[in-house]
Amino acid sequence: MPQLILMRHAKAANGSRDFKRPLSRTGREQANAQAGPLAARAAHIDLVLVSAAERTMQTLEGLKSGGLQVGEVRSSEELYGAGRHDLLAMLREVPSSTGTVLVVGHEPTMSITSAMLASEDSPGYGELRAGFPTATAAIGTLPEWRTLEEGGLTLSEVLRVAI
Repeated sequence: MPQLILMRHAKAANGSRDFKRPLSRTGREQANAQAGPLAARAAHIDLVLVSAAERTMQTLEGLKSGGLQVGEVRSSEELYGAGRHDLLAMLREVPSSTGTVLVVGHEPTMSITSAMLASEDSPGYGELRAGFPTATAAIGTLPEWRTLEEGGLTLSEVLRVAI
């Protein structure tokens, strides 16, 4: 079954224009620390959809330097301002042969999309109520990409980083 990981970028630094804001020192540590737990649950990421904002790109770099193996990376300015329905449309366009997709994006889209997609009887559904802090990742499986719909994700867990 295809696997989806929705991740909020790590902690950003203060200042700078929003799109250009880099990660803070804590954010760099968060991204690096999240790599191991993600790799333990997904040996290889086939496709990464990442917002073109500085902090999301740096989050992805931190994951990779922490040991997460990734294949194709698609950076998108559209993902920066995407809402849940926009993201759902992007996910439906993922090729059916794609096994694991990681989306690195922004709030509130990551938490809202996770809650919208997760079936209420998913093992990890209740964890969404605890919030979606920086560097948090929601992980689940789905039947197929092109028919993904609300409630169609079996959410296995929500990974948070404590730094």
